[in-house]
Amino acid sequence: MRVVDFETILAQSLQLCGLDRQNLSDETFFQIRDFANFRLRYAWEFEIWPELIRTTKMTVQNSNEVYYAVIPNNGIVTNSEGTFKIDIGTIISVTAEDPRIVGKVKDIDFSFDEYEQSLGNGVFDTVRRIIINNKNTTEIYVTYRISVPELIGNRWSSGNYYKGQTVYWSYSNDKYFAPTTGPFFAGKKGNFWKCIADTTTQQPNFNNSEYPTVNDHWEKVKIPQFLSHYLIKGIHADWLKSELQIEQGMAVEREAQALLDLEIHKAIVQQNRQPRLKFNQTY
Repeated sequence: MRVVDFETILAQSLQLCGLDRQNLSDETFFQIRDFANFRLRYAWEFEIWPELIRTTKMTVQNSNEVYYAVIPNNGIVTNSEGTFKIDIGTIISVTAEDPRIVGKVKDIDFSFDEYEQSLGNGVFDTVRRIIINNKNTTEIYVTYRISVPELIGNRWSSGNYYKGQTVYWSYSNDKYFAPTTGPFFAGKKGNFWKCIADTTTQQPNFNNSEYPTVNDHWEKVKIPQFLSHYLIKGIHADWLKSELQIEQGMAVEREAQALLDLEIHKAIVQQNRQPRLKFNQTY
């Protein structure tokens, strides 16, 4: 998936709003961040975007004639192909064949099941399962949309951070925009980062690596590039409304929606990537 840096979205949003990026206050950053977070979730779930769809082979289990695949809470799946990390947001389909390589596949009827399982001492754990109506398969292919990321958190500062926390980091403790000079900062921009270590005091991307390494304590929150123009326009519309410029805000809102519709058109016409996907809006 091609991604865009949040710093790029921040900079262009400030330009449209007529705000000074050189004197960006914490309050204004929080406002832009919250607008972006809302807009990202809306756009993410607006359509079944090809770039957000994944397919994973999962092992089928059975108990008392109930056949199912467990969605692991830690997101780690091991199957006959290896070990993978998954993040199931919305299940699109369950098939007996791999839809990535087979044009005509057999859909398997399924239902989503969730319940609380006792661990003892009044503590419960959530169990999520995909129950299937097929007794003749040991593995299934689950096609799903990945979960929408959250754009939350403040600037990183020195201290202890824990697994699951999110911060904004622009390669400078007190800035929202990354330095533009020096070899260390070449091509680097500000982004949200999610802590993946149990606990850490390291800053995000401590080793200044372009790609993930086994020693990383943080992972970058990825924003799809194809949604960037919509996000920027949407943020502008929300800012205008917050300033009580309602009529102008509604006009920009229509421009933002047109950009989202354009991405649907590109996915259907230019990329020709919907043999297995059904779009709500077609042309």
